[in-house]
Amino acid sequence: LHAEAVAELRALVAAHPLRERLSALLMLALHRSGRQAEALAVYSDLRGLLSDELGIDPSPELSELHLRVLAGELPPPRTAVRPAQLPADLADFTGRAELVEALAAELAPGAALPVHVIAGIGGVGKTALAVRVAHRVRDRFPDGQLAIDLRGGSDPMDPADALERLLGALGVGGPPAGLADRAALYRSLLDGRRMLVLLDNAASEAQVRPLLPGTSQCAVIVTGRSRLAALAGARTHDLDVLTRPEALSLLGAVAGRARIAAEPEAAVAVAEACAFLPLAVRIAAARLAARPGWNVAVLRDKVAGERRLAELAIGDLAVERTFDLGYDQLAAEQARAFRLLAVADAPDLTLRVAAVVLGVDDPEPLCESLVDLNLLESPAPGRYRYHDLLRVFARSKVADEERDEALARLTGDWLRKVRAAAAASRDGSPQAGAWLAEEAACLVGTLRRHEGEPLPRRRQGSTLAVARALREVGGGDSQEALVRGLIALGEGDPATEEAMTALRI
Repeated sequence: LHAEAVAELRALVAAHPLRERLSALLMLALHRSGRQAEALAVYSDLRGLLSDELGIDPSPELSELHLRVLAGELPPPRTAVRPAQLPADLADFTGRAELVEALAAELAPGAALPVHVIAGIGGVGKTALAVRVAHRVRDRFPDGQLAIDLRGGSDPMDPADALERLLGALGVGGPPAGLADRAALYRSLLDGRRMLVLLDNAASEAQVRPLLPGTSQCAVIVTGRSRLAALAGARTHDLDVLTRPEALSLLGAVAGRARIAAEPEAAVAVAEACAFLPLAVRIAAARLAARPGWNVAVLRDKVAGERRLAELAIGDLAVERTFDLGYDQLAAEQARAFRLLAVADAPDLTLRVAAVVLGVDDPEPLCESLVDLNLLESPAPGRYRYHDLLRVFARSKVADEERDEALARLTGDWLRKVRAAAAASRDGSPQAGAWLAEEAACLVGTLRRHEGEPLPRRRQGSTLAVARALREVGGGDSQEALVRGLIALGEGDPATEEAMTALRI
């Protein structure tokens, strides 16, 4: 605002004619306003006054400024920059209507700086949602929109480097060297301005804090795999996968609605194989769009089973690569826990099962840290589960030896617990019967998945022990179904079939 500053500076120079700093600022403001002759006249007037009043010459600094104005060597004046850095909105953005409306309603200047964190697993559509909302509200922030990828999933950007880029977008070249000074300048430049800041792919609270404006006239949207729970004043929105209708709508938007409508059952199977993860659905649909000769059933067969991660890739998009970015950022003990918990095949994992699988006394801190990173879900206190595709990914990371060791710990513990529960149930304990049913569901899934792999004796013993205990306890159709499942595991194994017959199972 150099032109606007000239009048005020002239008044200050008139009031304090011997203050060299004020004359220097007036010279600079005049020069940047294109009034070089007037700037040189200020210097001439001050030099005469200093000589007449004090018998001295101007300071070396003021003389240097005079020479630079005379030579035209001062940098060009800064002009107010209105950044517009938002990425383009997706034309085929699908679903999330209620959340878009809720976020748009809350993103407005107010009494406190609005900061909204959109958290979720890789590929769930955090960035797409943030960009959609940002475009909806951009008119409320007429001074511009800043956007930066903080690379939290791969190589997190240093906040000082992020500030250098943000300051550059605001017209600042050569910012201060330190993080604190850059953050202070950034806040000063945003003060009094209504700007929207999109911090995409954030890694941690420490990375985000220096990038927050200091004025409530701005607003901030942050995306990241972590919930950033320690970010004071922020509101976190956990982003879930698409609903079935939303996933089918996205398939149709990308691959063609007529093709999807022609094979509704196959389309549902594709969406289910993608576990309704937006990135997976988009990739599957893109593969279908790129192959006009395929019908939906061909794609359904390709993305079925444990090899689906390899099929969910096209061009530079790949679900497995996206998951790898998050996995590679884990500490060693977190990565081990993430891998091994997938060995126990059950809808939910209890802390007891987690303790056995991991071979630790207190698995809760590890499990909760994975929940914070959206690599596990916690539907209830002390219970955990994977997103379906994350479970497949976790299993792909388990080495044979560590899987066998974890499975040995798990089946051995089940044998002991099942026998004790069966004895307690025979003594009239109803809790034991409920526990058997709950544990058997996990055991059946685990043994079925690892059927034919090492530990056949342990699997055989577990099968017989649990089947017999459940048959003795009773408990209705659900437990009878588990018994039948366990019996099916023994089919084709003469020793197991003979033992089951002898036990009248």
